[in-house]
Amino acid sequence: MRKAILALILILILVGLGTVLPVGTRTHQGCIDCGLRRKDLTLLGVAMPTETRTPRSDWYDRRIGAPHQHRWTKLSCTRSFNLWGGTTLWACGPWDVYPGDDTALAAILNRLEPLDLDLPFHDELTHADAERRRAASTAARKFDPAWKNPEVWRWWEDGGWPWPRRR
Repeated sequence: MRKAILALILILILVGLGTVLPVGTRTHQGCIDCGLRRKDLTLLGVAMPTETRTPRSDWYDRRIGAPHQHRWTKLSCTRSFNLWGGTTLWACGPWDVYPGDDTALAAILNRLEPLDLDLPFHDELTHADAERRRAASTAARKFDPAWKNPEVWRWWEDGGWPWPRRR
C-alpha cells in the first residue's frame, strides 16, 4: 500500500511538472539569400533541426548556384511547450526583413528571367541594407503576374524600382 501511494505521488508530481515546465522549443527560420526554410525543434534537450526547400531555393540553385553562408532570420517567435504540447512560453525579439513569400517570389523571378531582370531584383531582395530589402519586398507584393492591374503595368513600365535604376 505504501509503495502504491508513493508511486501515485510520483506520477502526480511528474504530471504536474510536465504541465508547467517546458520540455521543448520550436522556431522557424528562413535564409534571406536562397529561401531555404529551417525548423529548429528541441525536445528534452535533443536538437532536431529540419530544412525544407522552397520554390525560391530551386530558382536560386538554377540561376545562382553558388554555395553560401546562410543568413537565417526568424519567421516565427520561439515557442516553448510542455509535455502535453501546450504552449508554456512565447519569445519574440527583433525581426529582420525577410523578402516575402518564397512561392510568389519564385514566380516573379521566373517571370523576370527572360528579361534578365531576375538577378538585379534578387540582389535587391537580399541586399545587406534592410530598407532596400523592404522596398523590394513591397514591390514584389504589388507584382501582378496576370497583368490585370493597370497600376502594376505602369509600375513595370517605369522600372518598378523605388530607388534610381542602375544602368
